Amino acid sequence: MLDNEEKILLIQSEISNPALYTSYTQSRFFPSDFYNPLRSVILAFYWILSVILVRSKNKNYDKDGFAKEWFVWIKIFLGLELLVFFPFLLFFWAIDPLSNFFLIHLTIVILNLITGFALVFFPKILYGLDEEKFVKQKIKNKTVKIENPSDQKAKEIESKLVEILDRDKKFLQHGYSIHALAVDTDIPVYLLTQYINHHLKTNFSDLINRKRIEESCHLIASGKVEHLSLLGLAELSGFNNRNSFTLAFQKFKNVSPSMYIKSLKRKA
Repeated sequence: MLDNEEKILLIQSEISNPALYTSYTQSRFFPSDFYNPLRSVILAFYWILSVILVRSKNKNYDKDGFAKEWFVWIKIFLGLELLVFFPFLLFFWAIDPLSNFFLIHLTIVILNLITGFALVFFPKILYGLDEEKFVKQKIKNKTVKIENPSDQKAKEIESKLVEILDRDKKFLQHGYSIHALAVDTDIPVYLLTQYINHHLKTNFSDLINRKRIEESCHLIASGKVEHLSLLGLAELSGFNNRNSFTLAFQKFKNVSPSMYIKSLKRKA
């Protein structure tokens, strides 16, 4: 609605003073130049919550070293993020708005530059880490032979496995991994792996699949799943798809699930 001369004066005033870009004086409810202080307070609150979260999670991961690179990066990032709002909160009352503008945006540029270089040279911090691959590599790289669990420890592991697998039937969860089992039993992955390999003479994948096939056989024998397809039965037994269910059934029962169901019906 302004005429050309007024528009030119307005543009020139903002060019000569870039701090006007972030002053936001047009608000009906907030005072003049409210934006920078409010933004800095919100960032400070977010930063404090982030530090609390990282510290709580860091305690869990430091034990085996997983995600160490990521936690190192996030600590650096939080340190850089502190520069975005802390200088403003410290000096906003003592320096002029234009200096504040340059101070804030200088720290933002530094944060973006370092983040950009970090993502180029350490892309893992962006696409994440594979915990299962990390544990396998850690076990593979160990040069010292780890002793098998003692009899007392073996009994403890056996008791925990009975509780988690036989009583709670956690194997019915889709994608149930040895890391999830380690969390549920509060037993390290390497001890579980040793116990399953040396005491049960099998591996984790076969152990879980055998439990699932046994469960599917109980379901079939109960007659409660006659309305389900093989896919429905597979999903109810903890498998992600029909193909993996059929292969596992063939492996542990030496017969396909459809033939197994037919044989039960003939006996009935």
